[in-house]
Amino acid sequence: MTSIEKYPSHEEFDNIYKNTLDIFERHGYLGLYNIDDWEDYIKKAESDKYPNLKKIPINNLKTIKRGDSVKIVNSGNGIEKERFWVGICELSYEQNFIRGIVLNRLKHKKPYNFQDEIIFGFHHIYDIHYLTDKKVLEEVEKERERLGLDGKSEPKTNFRAVGEGENHQSF
Repeated sequence: MTSIEKYPSHEEFDNIYKNTLDIFERHGYLGLYNIDDWEDYIKKAESDKYPNLKKIPINNLKTIKRGDSVKIVNSGNGIEKERFWVGICELSYEQNFIRGIVLNRLKHKKPYNFQDEIIFGFHHIYDIHYLTDKKVLEEVEKERERLGLDGKSEPKTNFRAVGEGENHQSF
């Protein structure tokens, strides 16, 4: 693998995502998860309207793992859009599919909120916090100390691992 890969176009990512959602719908899984018209980060970054917005390197997207956290933006649908963190439970780069848990309490109530499961694609990701990043681990440890947690409780932070013990379900 080369260090610089061709970045998929917005249309490629979006088509793969729609095909994956179609498969979910045919197998009856779609009703189990919350889906929104998430803001498309790649499309926005490719737009001339946002010249300072940079795409996340493709190699960074491919290194996201279960337990990492990513930031996405909901559609707004008539209200102010919100950015929020999602803990990764299951993902497939090839199918442009991510299932995760909302890690923030949202200001504007949607059909989903804190700790609800949602589905989105890699083209919706604005930022990544890897569970193994030293900075992230230090923040988690500081939050645990601040809250006086014993190591068995979860800190109230955006950087908690989620989905442990879940099995990957293929279709």
